[in-house]
Amino acid sequence: MPSALIKACLYIRKHSEIKDIIQDSENDPRWVITGLAERQAFVAFDPARTDHLWKTRLPEGLSDHLNELAACKTMRDETSLTEFMRRHRISWYILEPMSEVAWPTSFLEKAVFHRGGYRVFHFSQ
Repeated sequence: MPSALIKACLYIRKHSEIKDIIQDSENDPRWVITGLAERQAFVAFDPARTDHLWKTRLPEGLSDHLNELAACKTMRDETSLTEFMRRHRISWYILEPMSEVAWPTSFLEKAVFHRGGYRVFHFSQ
């Protein structure tokens, strides 16, 4: 676990409210980010794990959420991105360095936390 990611999670834990929903750009496949930040994730999912009971059938709504999150990464304007986060009540978003997004540079510069390639964005609800 990269120390920059740990610090990003601790930043969220310190600056957020217990009711806030977070999202990781890689969908927090091992629930580490959710655990360290001590906040509920919008989606936490690892499609590669074979021990999921739902390996052949995803829980209702999960596939839709995964598709929506993938589409979110392709958004090219700040208004659409902000509206998406508000609509899904996502207060905090961690953008991992390996995640590719089409977000405008002007928005990427608005991260409230940036370390080691990890960026944390805060969306007011």
